[in-house]
Amino acid sequence: GRARPPPPPPSPPAAPDFLRCWSDPGSWPEGEVPGRLADVEILHHWHMMLDVSTAQLMGLQVAGRLEVGRCPRPTPAPPVPSDEALDVTLHATWILVKPGGALSAGSEAAPLPGRFSVHLSGDYHEPWTKWLTNEGTLSLHGASPSAAWTRLSATALPGNRTLLLDGRVDWRRFDRLVVAATGYEPDEAEYHTIEDVSWVGNTTVVRLVDALRHRHHGGGAEQHGGFRVDLSAEVGVLSRRINIEGVNLFDEDLWFMPQLGPPRYGAKLISRGAASSLRLSGVRLQNAGYWKAPHLKIPALTFTSENTLLRACVIGDKDGTPFGPGFELGGGGSVVEDNVVLNSLGSSFTIATDGITVRRNLAVGVHCMLDCPSCCGKFHHHHANFETTADLSGSTVLVDNVAAGSGAFGYKYNALPPAQQDGNVAHSNQFGLVFNKAFEIDRNNEGLNVTVRLHGYQLHRSWVFALWGHSNAVTVQVKRTIIADSKVGMTWGAVGPSSRDHIVGDNTVSVADSLFLGRSYSNPECESAEAGVGQPRFNLAFAWDAGREQAAIMMPIFTTAHLVWPGWGEYNEAYSEITYANFMAASYPALFGEAHFTNNAILRYGLPSPCGIESRVLENIPTAADANWPQFFSQTKIDD
Repeated sequence: GRARPPPPPPSPPAAPDFLRCWSDPGSWPEGEVPGRLADVEILHHWHMMLDVSTAQLMGLQVAGRLEVGRCPRPTPAPPVPSDEALDVTLHATWILVKPGGALSAGSEAAPLPGRFSVHLSGDYHEPWTKWLTNEGTLSLHGASPSAAWTRLSATALPGNRTLLLDGRVDWRRFDRLVVAATGYEPDEAEYHTIEDVSWVGNTTVVRLVDALRHRHHGGGAEQHGGFRVDLSAEVGVLSRRINIEGVNLFDEDLWFMPQLGPPRYGAKLISRGAASSLRLSGVRLQNAGYWKAPHLKIPALTFTSENTLLRACVIGDKDGTPFGPGFELGGGGSVVEDNVVLNSLGSSFTIATDGITVRRNLAVGVHCMLDCPSCCGKFHHHHANFETTADLSGSTVLVDNVAAGSGAFGYKYNALPPAQQDGNVAHSNQFGLVFNKAFEIDRNNEGLNVTVRLHGYQLHRSWVFALWGHSNAVTVQVKRTIIADSKVGMTWGAVGPSSRDHIVGDNTVSVADSLFLGRSYSNPECESAEAGVGQPRFNLAFAWDAGREQAAIMMPIFTTAHLVWPGWGEYNEAYSEITYANFMAASYPALFGEAHFTNNAILRYGLPSPCGIESRVLENIPTAADANWPQFFSQTKIDD
């Protein structure tokens, strides 16, 4: 037969390129450095060093490699400033890192010693502006502090200018700090500038420029019944050497409108695509995120890139001004650790997929709506320091995080909680931890055999419920949890199958190896109407009257999915147990249940109060006459 024709010759390789410098006109095809309002593209075969600040660009596309740093100089060459003196700003209305492209500054092993800023300008009338979109590689690493946050080692009082911090940290003069609230008012978090830093043994002594306005508790942990309870304020350092910031630029050729109020339209970073890579450490996003209404919002940083790294990053304005939601985490295999989010307008951390490690993060303050604190009491406006939107029971790790103040929730689980959860803290919240999920039922209308596990939390100074759940899960397990100084320690609404079809279900709620502490030693006396048990300045829809008794446990409520109450509208399904408890529906024999309390300590609930408030260990909920919900207590220590 015929011989096969020879294969076509291979394509010639791309012409070798030289190392280009942004500041060098010879690095640009046009022979000049891009000027004002230019559209710039870094071609796929380029390696460009960003060695100077840019003019105000309209847009920047990166198909090749754009690296922040100094350009090599011929030898001999005049001396150049140290790398720490490098200070480069990239000005643009939008930036796109294309597949195969890379924007980098420093590395994980050798962080950038100088400063790099990205200023994104625009307004909400031009929705394509203030975006940094990564579909290739975005790798930014600034010099990070030795600790992103620590705790007070001694109580700091109003009028003082000195903070004593646990451990030796390398924070610097002029760094910005946040000091978390430790009472019932999340707005008592404060923002300060360091004047001086010194060290005494293992304690860092920080001198502030301005005096404190509120009391912030600090000191050694308290011991109660074999449990260690640490109520000290968290202190986070906010200054970073790499900054991504939304800026308001008023230019006659850009026609951007000044931002005088809502909506908040800031910088937004998104990393997406199967081949994308996102690695950030020592980076701060300021004036970031978008918020117009509770259902119209965009987080400051969203990623679906797998194996993402976010370490020692900060989201938030230097003065704590709310701007938008914080992180939305959506890439499996990712690590999110040692980050700080301030006063997010929406949830601080939203975990949207399984398989992410979230550890040692600090979220200070959550707002539900601008200038409307009471809106946190409306169910559809609820946000949290940490929120989940996916089943995380496979391989998600959530450990040693702190939810430090929220007008709504500390932790809000909308699906099965993380597989590994331990050491997480919530305080100064309306609700410390909430689980709210209705699972699908099978064809026989029987609830699936689902177990909800909530393990290893410390929830203190919640002014409504420390732990509140509502679900048709067959089994609920609460273990190794500490609840302190809260209006109501725990209650659970167990929802069964349809009473209309007269189907009976059986649910179990168990609490084991946990502490309910009515009044810690450090809980300050009340100033007016209440004994230090939850009365924030603003009125909330769910905040009960200040004179209502404190309770360690409000007994679990076993109810049905089909309770209704005229006029409740959208609240009927979400809060059917409240209807059941408060209005005592006639007879719904749809659910049997058991409550098991084993090896728990319930301490310091009978203390005299200078404000007249009473407290009790248990509170029973009125229920229908034919309900069957036995309660089992064993190995329980009660001491007032």
